[in-house]
Amino acid sequence: MANEFEYRKLQRARVTYLATVVLLVFTGLFARLWYLQVAMGDELLKQSNANWDKLIRTRAPRGGILYRDGEVLATSRPQFVVMAIPERLRESDQAVRTLCDILNITPDDLEYAVKKSEARPGSPARIAVDVPLETVARIGELRMLLPGVSVELDQIRYYPDGPAVAHLVGSLGEINQEELDTAKESGLDYRPGDYVGKSGLEKQYEHLLRGSDGGKKIKVNAFGRVVKILGEEPSVPGKTLTLAIDRDLQIAGYRAMGDRAGAVVALNPQTGEVLAMVSKPDYDPNAFVKRISRRDWEKMLRRHALQNRCVYNPYPPGSTFKPIVAVAGLKYGACNVKTTAVCPGSFHLGRFRFGCWKTHGRVDFTQAIAQSCDVWFYNMARRLGIERMAKVARQFGIGSKTGIDLPREAAGIMPDPEWKKQVRDEPWYP
Repeated sequence: MANEFEYRKLQRARVTYLATVVLLVFTGLFARLWYLQVAMGDELLKQSNANWDKLIRTRAPRGGILYRDGEVLATSRPQFVVMAIPERLRESDQAVRTLCDILNITPDDLEYAVKKSEARPGSPARIAVDVPLETVARIGELRMLLPGVSVELDQIRYYPDGPAVAHLVGSLGEINQEELDTAKESGLDYRPGDYVGKSGLEKQYEHLLRGSDGGKKIKVNAFGRVVKILGEEPSVPGKTLTLAIDRDLQIAGYRAMGDRAGAVVALNPQTGEVLAMVSKPDYDPNAFVKRISRRDWEKMLRRHALQNRCVYNPYPPGSTFKPIVAVAGLKYGACNVKTTAVCPGSFHLGRFRFGCWKTHGRVDFTQAIAQSCDVWFYNMARRLGIERMAKVARQFGIGSKTGIDLPREAAGIMPDPEWKKQVRDEPWYP
């Protein structure tokens, strides 16, 4: 009897334990069900709808850039873009071979294009851009063999004057990961494959030139096939920029430079407007609109063609500094309009000799400026001293940025004893 009692007691304990476990499991399941259906119901419904509703983005035309007289400096022209829904294309090896044959690419190239586009499941990926009309016609003829493949009309940047405005407009390039992260932090809707301004005005005014993308909202089934077009949102073009640049002066400056390295800048002295800006060696900004080849890129680097010598590089001012010395002399009473100096063709400072471009003889203030006499200004610099010259030069903006609306402007240097001590750890001589 005792053994039977113990056995029944053990059985009841086992049943109770099992019932407790089952109850806990069902309690957990019901709690999870409540969380999914009630607490997260609205959010999960949105995600579910998103799996069926897709937005095929239509890129907005980039804003144009015009010369001062309204002639086109940069615009966007139509282009044909080959799109493909990867899931549908991969269903048929024949479709892959046919598309590769039409585009003259390998299956690896095709797969790389798909991965680079980072298209969402069921959404089309950009396979080829700016394809010729003949390619569009072939895709149309063989459309029954190309499931999921389509051709769309898009926009591509175009610079009619090409190299003549290269360093002014800059260039476009495919957005990189760092730029994507920065855009995301700023709440901007950029995606892999987008093109952004990399230099020049294209970069400076990216926020104005870039428009707002639109697109078609479609419904797809479980196989990624389009079953219904739900609506369309038109894209909004970017804003148009009108520059102070005069096209005739710009082209004239470009032609005058020929193959020489250097820069040309033409200003309106009354307003400060930049009427022309040319830097050589040059490059064709149209080459950056599509992926530039490694060969072309390396060639540009060897020639230092990407360097905007008008903005990036500081240069010695040469004789253009003489009027500043003259103003400093008048300001501090070191000279007047009748002050003269004898120019024997050179100036000696210690054991160093500095030549003038000619022997002027005795010249006064006005003649020294008119004939650009080095010796007169060497003597005036000795009278003034570097501190007073530097002070007046900085009032003219020497050593500071002009504030021109182009990236990477160099400030330049106005040396003085303090600068020389910091940079070279040497005193100023004499």
